[in-house]
Amino acid sequence: MAAIELTDLAKHYKQGKNIVKALDGVTLSIQSGEFVAIVGRSGSGKTTLLDLLGLLLRPTSGRILVDGVDTGTLRDGDRATMRGERIGFIFQEFNLLPTLNAVENVMLPLRYRRGKDPDGKARALRLLEEVDLADRVEHRPSELSGGQAHRVPNALPPTNNPAPPPPHAPPRPARRGTPPPPLAPIPPETPPVRTHLRLPPPPPRPPP
Repeated sequence: MAAIELTDLAKHYKQGKNIVKALDGVTLSIQSGEFVAIVGRSGSGKTTLLDLLGLLLRPTSGRILVDGVDTGTLRDGDRATMRGERIGFIFQEFNLLPTLNAVENVMLPLRYRRGKDPDGKARALRLLEEVDLADRVEHRPSELSGGQAHRVPNALPPTNNPAPPPPHAPPRPARRGTPPPPLAPIPPETPPVRTHLRLPPPPPRPPP
């Protein structure tokens, strides 16, 4: 059974008298542990598809199954629970809370889980070490370089220790011509998933 399965998925928007077909008839199966890249030109529906996969939107038609569960039958509260425990995003922008330091930002998804996680901080510290930020755990986003701030979100998805692989967009490079940082290494027994609020990126740092 596929971890994520899409069948004839469509998302249409009404703009005045026109119907915009952001997605129209997408069928796709993603196995557990499989790495999938969604590639296309701007405006081709990549973000819409990721939002549907992340249960942030409901489709106009079609079906989304996550581990065999038909998400179209779930109420909003149940969708939020699944999103918090099973699905995660790595955003193109930092999306770090400017008032929290690096380890607090990585631990943020744990606030939206039911029950306490006594190992949450230790896991967050380990994940930051894996992205080479062990010496920056107490630094706030404004105290990090552009490259360091890009690596913090890479530690976020595994924090919740959930199940199927998350939809995500690769981080943008810190500056033109620089390749994006690698994704955090993730143990095979704990594929990355988390809840992440859609927050505006922090204000740009002043030049040194």
